[in-house]
Amino acid sequence: MTSTAVRLRAVADDDLVSADVQHLGISGHLERLKDYAVRLRFHRGDTIAAAGDAAAHIYAVSAGCLRLTHHGNDGRRHIADFLFGGDLWGLGDADNFALSAEAVSPTTITAYPRQQFDRLGEGNNRLRSEIFAHLSASIQRAHRHLYLLSCLSARERVATFLTRMMQKSQLVYGARLDLPMGRQDIADHLGLTVETVCRALAALKAESVIEVPNAHLVVVRDGSALSAVAGEPSLS
Repeated sequence: MTSTAVRLRAVADDDLVSADVQHLGISGHLERLKDYAVRLRFHRGDTIAAAGDAAAHIYAVSAGCLRLTHHGNDGRRHIADFLFGGDLWGLGDADNFALSAEAVSPTTITAYPRQQFDRLGEGNNRLRSEIFAHLSASIQRAHRHLYLLSCLSARERVATFLTRMMQKSQLVYGARLDLPMGRQDIADHLGLTVETVCRALAALKAESVIEVPNAHLVVVRDGSALSAVAGEPSLS
């Protein structure tokens, strides 16, 4: 880890372990690694691991937000995904991390030694099935994002981003959507410029689909309209 992380105590509470990855169905397995797990706290902008670093740990996000990034040879940055509380990272990497993980906001994660995790999978068909399901879901998200980048307009990309953030937060029509990432992060995730992202948000606001009280808050006023722009199932 290449950041100024603050190391916390080793995880000892069962609820802390299970809460990290409850939606992945592997919390029971990670609970068996609680004696090896370590909580780490990162400040905004810290790097948890850089692309090319040895993938010696699997990370579960407890609180906060991470961005997974790739920097091209020309210096341009692409954000492949954002991770929030309950998300797992590093499971699909082999010997080295393919992407860098950076803290978008103050973030707490739990680190599990990969060697110990791999040992759990030896002869454990259920865990292998759950890992396969996790990797399959990751591939599906990557395919959807590739479609977004190659086929959708700027307005559709921004609407799709907002609907997915709503779905991830399990929010509904009229809810306040807190966005820890800034406009530049959103632009680098959607393959747009900051100016284009701002224009798309302004257009959705002018159509009374959303309100934008500040740079990190969006209120969805018309979930059906937003979903229609994004081509997603209705939020309302």
